[in-house]
Amino acid sequence: MLKFRVGALLLMAMILCAAQAQGVHAQDAAAAAATTEELRALRLLLEKMDGRLEAIEKRLAEMDAQEALGNLQNRFADDDFIEVKADPEVLAKIKLPDEPTKDEVRDYVRAIARASKRQNSFSSDDIQVAMLQRVGPEHLDVLLEAGQENYHVGYAIAALIGPQHKELILAHLVQNPQLIEEVERMNWTDDAKPILYSELKHPRGLPAQWITAVASYKDPSTYDDLKRAFVGSDNPAEVYHAIEYLPDFDLAGAVEEAWMAARREAHWGRTSMAGIAVQFGHADALEALVTALAADVWEAENARKAMLMHTQAVGTNEQIIQWYRDNRPLLRFDAHRKLWIVVPLAG
Repeated sequence: MLKFRVGALLLMAMILCAAQAQGVHAQDAAAAAATTEELRALRLLLEKMDGRLEAIEKRLAEMDAQEALGNLQNRFADDDFIEVKADPEVLAKIKLPDEPTKDEVRDYVRAIARASKRQNSFSSDDIQVAMLQRVGPEHLDVLLEAGQENYHVGYAIAALIGPQHKELILAHLVQNPQLIEEVERMNWTDDAKPILYSELKHPRGLPAQWITAVASYKDPSTYDDLKRAFVGSDNPAEVYHAIEYLPDFDLAGAVEEAWMAARREAHWGRTSMAGIAVQFGHADALEALVTALAADVWEAENARKAMLMHTQAVGTNEQIIQWYRDNRPLLRFDAHRKLWIVVPLAG
């Protein structure tokens, strides 16, 4: 539709300018030439507008896709969700040879992944976990190649890791950041420290556990990186608890920056961060929590907990919402208690 409008504008401009050029041609050829140049410039300008509007259309399409994904995720939360597991008969046909080669182990792991492709409900008790464990510790490198984004592979890796795998795990840590859980469990954090520090400088996609591991060192040289990681974290609550008591850390500044970024996020990200920002006197965070309660979205329970902990509101969700609406002009933030209180007007 936008491109059609630009095309129509371009056509109209060409007609008008052509008519103008014909009119002046009889009077002055030089003026006609100048008008032709104006037409060319106008056409270039409109073509640029067409390109910009095409970019806008693309962005709108992406936003529509994101909304569709959100609706799909909401549907999964409904009672009509149909659980799909891998076919046990198909899995039973997948066999690992005795004393397999690396290539045979790879084929075995891929076959299990293919059989599990349509699965949408996972458990550590799924038969695939036990099947993958059969490759043994000597073939842990093959499982690491498969990546921990595979749910069953992640559990199999955890079951097979031993002290002899330290160098192997550290070598795959950057590629598979979720391995930080196993690094901590095996007490290899100090060995991984250079990797943890280096990757924190580019924290996008790092799990919260990685960030909290670095925070545990309380090293001021990492504070700027920790702040940046907190602002971009998908799990701000977990990271916040790790940085909350760091000595000489600008916690208030980090929370303000993280909240400014989260205000543009979808419900979950905004509500999670609002529960933190409300403790630092951000009135719009308080409003975001009430909005989550009123919308009755799935993270409303977290919003309720934050409201009960950091305001004087009590009762049901509806009563909390009404308390906020009744007292909004009178609410003041008590920084010492991290509590929003009602302060009646004087006189």
